[in-house]
Amino acid sequence: MENKKNLEYLDKYYSLKSIGNSIDYLSKKIKRIRAHVNPFKFLDKHQFEGFKNNNPIIIDIGCAKAEFIFELYKKLKNYNFIGFEVRPLMIKYLEQEFEKYKNIIFFSGNAQNNLINIIEPNLKKNIKIEYIFINFPDPWIKTKHIKRRIINKEFLNQIYQLFEKYNVKTKIIIQTDVDFMFNDIKEQIINSKYEKYTLFDKPIFNIQTKWEIDSIKKKKTIYRLLI
Repeated sequence: MENKKNLEYLDKYYSLKSIGNSIDYLSKKIKRIRAHVNPFKFLDKHQFEGFKNNNPIIIDIGCAKAEFIFELYKKLKNYNFIGFEVRPLMIKYLEQEFEKYKNIIFFSGNAQNNLINIIEPNLKKNIKIEYIFINFPDPWIKTKHIKRRIINKEFLNQIYQLFEKYNVKTKIIIQTDVDFMFNDIKEQIINSKYEKYTLFDKPIFNIQTKWEIDSIKKKKTIYRLLI
């Protein structure tokens, strides 16, 4: 019932007409959707044969309200964009709001279950996966929930092996404002087949996520790395 009420609210008060006016195009109209969702409850397997062009692809894992993807789109219109978001309600509405953008697509559920089968058909066609962004992932601070973190050795190894198979060099950008989470991410990378990472200071393409903007206002440190 709660999800239905949220959708009714969104349908009534939000229109795509405002999408180009502000990075807050969705944030101001959407009611709060639950922030923490267990990714393991979603077992769906998605299939995607690719876009109707051979343009390079940028992927955003945990795209939330897709402000970041939309800002990328405005700068990089010759790219295709794939957004993963664990919350089905958010995806349902992003699909509606971005319907006219044929080079942007969203998938719901657990990205760990779907990233490989979404990416591989494109790699088979020699389409370049330029970047994978994982921006401010849920730190899942309780010990019993650590296994829910999106960045772990097994997931990184899956990605590494896929890109090695097709001999491609995709940049993976990870950003967080949680120091202990950043330390764990670095440890997971070192223990994976990637083994190393590069730290950097400035946001890629000079685009900040909504979360980053809010964190900076709160005087939080932003940690960034590239693998």
